[in-house]
Amino acid sequence: FWITYRKLISKNCDHFLTLTNSGKRYLSDSLNIPEDKISNKCIYTPIFDHEGLKQAKHSFISTLHEIKNPIFVCHGRLIKEKGLDKLLEACKDLTQAKKEYSALIIGTGEEESRLMNKCKSYNINNSIFFLGYVPQEQLFSILGKCDISIAPTYEDVFCMQVLESLYSGLPVICSKYAGASELIKPGENGYVFDPHTKSELYDIMLNFIDNQSIIPRMKANALEVKKEINISNSISTINEI
Repeated sequence: FWITYRKLISKNCDHFLTLTNSGKRYLSDSLNIPEDKISNKCIYTPIFDHEGLKQAKHSFISTLHEIKNPIFVCHGRLIKEKGLDKLLEACKDLTQAKKEYSALIIGTGEEESRLMNKCKSYNINNSIFFLGYVPQEQLFSILGKCDISIAPTYEDVFCMQVLESLYSGLPVICSKYAGASELIKPGENGYVFDPHTKSELYDIMLNFIDNQSIIPRMKANALEVKKEINISNSISTINEI
């Protein structure tokens, strides 16, 4: 149904802008859109004044010095498709291996209560912190104090969490099923993993825990995304179209 519907709608469109290579392949292969009608460019969505919002402090920041490093963070809707189960399973294994770390989970959703109960059953409450809903103007002050972002999604056309994290100077451990995984250069600004592979996320998190000296370099590399994805380049892209 959806393919037929989208083909019908596409007949009335003059041009298509997609953020990812996978999006371009979908338009071309599934909807039969001619390639000369497709622009493939990750444009920057100006949803926040990053420099300004860094000044808006969240109350949790005052307690960050009390939790263990490194600090992992995952933010977004707490729904099944986001793959939070895989993150908790990796955290359980890290705790059983007696590794020190902390993980912040920011957001709300239908899975919140179940995930919190799962933390209790895994006995990882001392390492996992559910912050609930955090206003956008406070979110980036928290991200700026963390070390690594994790996006374990099972499916996501783009996954804005990845771009927001890179913009905040965080390397990202990103699921291969997020469209934004194309922004990740393995070993430089993060890693790409398959959430359906049991130990893959655990192994990457363990590497960060055991080799924390690599984090500052990867944080600096994460900020390089600003050179390519920014408002000026986005305007140029739209003007070209």
